[in-house]
Amino acid sequence: MFVSDNTLQDISKAYCVMQDIFTNILKALFPMKLEINSGWFTGHLHKVKGGQWQTEPYPIPVVRVPGVCDIEIDFDGIMVCTKLGRTQALNYSFEKFKTYTFEIYSMDEHLTDFYRSDQPLYVLHESITDSKVAEVAIVFSFPLDVVPKELLELSGLLWNEGFSY
Repeated sequence: MFVSDNTLQDISKAYCVMQDIFTNILKALFPMKLEINSGWFTGHLHKVKGGQWQTEPYPIPVVRVPGVCDIEIDFDGIMVCTKLGRTQALNYSFEKFKTYTFEIYSMDEHLTDFYRSDQPLYVLHESITDSKVAEVAIVFSFPLDVVPKELLELSGLLWNEGFSY
């Protein structure tokens, strides 16, 4: 065996936590009567130490709110992923999201960051203006213990503001 029993137990515990969070999000969404797509998927992007994006081979649970966002549960947090077209992003005031932790990067070049929450918002507009991207991805980060209601509130705000995925 190439993985020890202790390592397998650790992996199993971590996946049980992710499954519980996944189930709680689905239960919170159920009363809304949305056509939700969900499952376990590989190939997601994960930001690693040093700020680089890396494609991961391991599966994570994902809840897709069609046309609005994906809610991804990873070992170190929950991400709500959505996008905007270039023109929309340049004309949009992201002030409504200043209470959230989020990053914006190029949909065309996943390794090109345009904005992090620790930067002033004008950096975002300058970065997009200086690029030729057609769309930007917006990723909101939450701790694993976030209340599902907060994720639903953000999803509703994204829907109302014209974000898509």
